[in-house]
Amino acid sequence: MKCDLHIHSIFSDGVLSPTEIVKKCSESGLDVIAVTDHDNADGIAEARSAAEKTQLKVLGGIELSAFEGDTEVHILGYGLDFNNPRLNEELKKVKEMRESRNLIFISRFKELGIDIDYERIKRENSGEVVGRSHMAQELVRQGICSSIPDAFARFLGPDGQAYVTARRLTVKQAINLVKDFGGIAVLAHPSKLRKNTAKTEAFVRQLIDFGLDGIEACYFSHTMIERDFYLYLAERYKLGVFGGSDFHSEKYGIPLGTFYCPPSETADLILSLTEK
Repeated sequence: MKCDLHIHSIFSDGVLSPTEIVKKCSESGLDVIAVTDHDNADGIAEARSAAEKTQLKVLGGIELSAFEGDTEVHILGYGLDFNNPRLNEELKKVKEMRESRNLIFISRFKELGIDIDYERIKRENSGEVVGRSHMAQELVRQGICSSIPDAFARFLGPDGQAYVTARRLTVKQAINLVKDFGGIAVLAHPSKLRKNTAKTEAFVRQLIDFGLDGIEACYFSHTMIERDFYLYLAERYKLGVFGGSDFHSEKYGIPLGTFYCPPSETADLILSLTEK
């Protein structure tokens, strides 16, 4: 089964609509995809509608940003009850926290002598969840950075000059949010935790205590050694094995149509979740 379970659309910081994503993934012969926009699920209905006349199945998903101490952690949630109005209320609170953090970023840039017109960014990306990727695009547009990865390395990543850790969800809260609405919680791109193997394993054990169900072992930037280590963790702790392109655009992540093949137990779980 060919899957890509980490894709961003125009409803957060991707460049393609859910309909365009479905078309490209269907033409590439994928079996299951998940639209996992940041802190919202607004693109799922469109993606599922677009997939109705194809063989492609769309798994409802979301990517939540959270913190454990000073460590930023992303939790992928799959199969939540996205029609539940209480979930929408919880996600509204998360968006408000993101907006507060964005404003602090803008203030930091001003201190660095960089003018980021946040209101213009919001106008030009109306309906989207504005985040760091939009600011990275602006830094590239102004010629301050050569690329989006350069913008994250110099300004927006954990070691960047403008990085901030404003009030956000804790990892436990993020996992609880997913589980409270009937979903499964998966640790996204674990290499970005930037921990050695011993600390990563200890951290994963902690997340399992919170209710973690899976790990994104198959991620485009993982080395073979990293991937094998995360597969080992999945086997040792009986976690589902997930993977995806983290597609935002042709300049971020890898092209749509790239896929991973989950082991049988995870594949059965994925198929069961597409019905939710």
